Amino acid sequence: DLFDDELDVPVRVLEDEACALLLPMLKKRIRGDAVRAALDEYGSGKPLDEAVKLSAQADSLGVTASASLGVQLGAGSYEAIDELRLLEKMPLGVAELDSLLEGGMRRGCLGVYVGPTGAGKSVGLVHTGASALRLGFVVAHGTLEVSVPDTLARYKGNFTGIPVNAILANPRCCEKDLARRSLGPLFVKEFTPLATTIQDIFAWVELIEQKIGRLVDLLVVDYGDKVGVPKSAGREGEHSYGSGRIVFEGLRTYAFEQHR
Repeated sequence: DLFDDELDVPVRVLEDEACALLLPMLKKRIRGDAVRAALDEYGSGKPLDEAVKLSAQADSLGVTASASLGVQLGAGSYEAIDELRLLEKMPLGVAELDSLLEGGMRRGCLGVYVGPTGAGKSVGLVHTGASALRLGFVVAHGTLEVSVPDTLARYKGNFTGIPVNAILANPRCCEKDLARRSLGPLFVKEFTPLATTIQDIFAWVELIEQKIGRLVDLLVVDYGDKVGVPKSAGREGEHSYGSGRIVFEGLRTYAFEQHR
């Protein structure tokens, strides 16, 4: 359209204007392709060759060949990997759900599984955590209901397809399978129901982050209804609606502040 409307303008001027408009859009598109390639390669345990190639391609747009030295191996070469943590959305690993959410759950937000007893809320949480681990993310799973051995067995079953009861009966049955997989770090801790507050859980996450030197990407809490409220909450914390509002609003605010 620009060329058709400005036929009397010298071609060189048109090219400059077109480049000025298209360059940032092309860079953004290629960087998006680099992130998606990094997700695919990291999730399948392959080297991040294509991701690094695309990232270098985006950086080279608008730069003459003589002025570009390429990508130097060092701190700068990790930019493509670091962009994984800056993804706007985190896939949940359920194709239909990720499609409805247009890519997954937005980072920095609160997601809640709601359903009756036995509906699969805890299993859904494990699947969400396992999906993040497959992408190399750091996951902290705090449980106030399912024991740590059961939770770990569910994660291992999710990765390997081996029944949870078989893993509990013989924990080493999936050892070789797991050793071949490239997964992010998982931390699981059991908390006392109702006696544990969200501040206790946040303090635990902070200890993890201090130890590993980076932020936790996904905090899983199983489950929110059993998180207690501090005495300072007053009368609002004495009934279920008030205590629930305090807990879930606290989790939502924490997620936003950690990833803003």
